[in-house]
Amino acid sequence: MRLAILDFGLFEVYQNGRLIGIPGYLIDAGSRKILVDTGFHVDYLADPIGVSASDQLANFGRLIGYSARYTPSTQLQLLGISKIEITDVVLTHGHIDHVGRISEFPHARLWITAQERALPRPSYWAGKSRIATWPNMSTTIITNTVEMIQGVTLIPTPGHTLGHMSLLVNLTNSGNVVLAADAISRPDELIEDTWGDAEDRELARTSARKLLDLAKREHAMLIYGHCPKQWIELRKAPLWYD
Repeated sequence: MRLAILDFGLFEVYQNGRLIGIPGYLIDAGSRKILVDTGFHVDYLADPIGVSASDQLANFGRLIGYSARYTPSTQLQLLGISKIEITDVVLTHGHIDHVGRISEFPHARLWITAQERALPRPSYWAGKSRIATWPNMSTTIITNTVEMIQGVTLIPTPGHTLGHMSLLVNLTNSGNVVLAADAISRPDELIEDTWGDAEDRELARTSARKLLDLAKREHAMLIYGHCPKQWIELRKAPLWYD
């Protein structure tokens, strides 16, 4: 079992000038190649400024230097893996920087929480969606914590969205890793304890504490969703955590 961090681009948040990485993950379990999240929609490649304006993402911040380098196919190529080899796609939640390229993997099995999949389309951004419907994929609906395969556990962590999901990955040499995604975007959220961008603040607070307890119990490295300091320090594709 090994884990690679995929670089889906760099984003500047206007409110505070924060530069955040947009991560995805590839879990290589031999016969299973599991992609976690899919980055921005294909439209951003041709016209990131115009599409950001159309999606109203430009009101929040801007993508910096976005190019084909930051797409799932290119990031996977860095690892020597093709898109067709992806057997499973885990969607942590349906926001704009996580769900954008989901339709590029119709052959894979989608793993998603019941709350997220119950939406008529991904929540995307600003109350609208560039993705009109969920893709026609074989789908496993998650309602409780479940071991997807040996060494990969899916954990519902509602709050940021009501159907948000995080992961625990067991690596032989690197040890255990908690992929918090946006259940804990950055450690400042734990200090501020405001959870202002959550759909349900109290659920977000509970889920964050749950992940902290899990990381402590499992002696796990906790990877935040969008922590500027940690993003710089993490090794990314083509490098692996194994």
